[in-house]
Amino acid sequence: MVELDQKYKESGLTIMGFPTDDFNQELPTNQGVIDFVKKFDVQFPIMDRISVNPPDEPNFWTWLKEASGETKNVRWNFSTKFLVSADGITVKRYDGVDPNDCEQDIVALLPGAGKSGL
Repeated sequence: MVELDQKYKESGLTIMGFPTDDFNQELPTNQGVIDFVKKFDVQFPIMDRISVNPPDEPNFWTWLKEASGETKNVRWNFSTKFLVSADGITVKRYDGVDPNDCEQDIVALLPGAGKSGL
């Protein structure tokens, strides 16, 4: 994710990290998470810790799942990614893929890309 952020943030890509303790592995505080990821040169926003599965997932997380067409629970917070177009219409979910495998889809949604959509 760091590589993609550095490569495309000037072209309009915004990556946001959503830590969760749903899988009993996250640091206990939001600041602890932020301090930890800085060690890996993470410069994109890290949100407050959330639940990524029902019953406590926030409405926007439910929307991401529904808009992508895949409402199944997240198996692990590092394995699920959502790509959302700037207009919020196109949403694609990726489970268990290397972030770099999403690069072609990301480029297609950035301004000035040769084609639009996924």
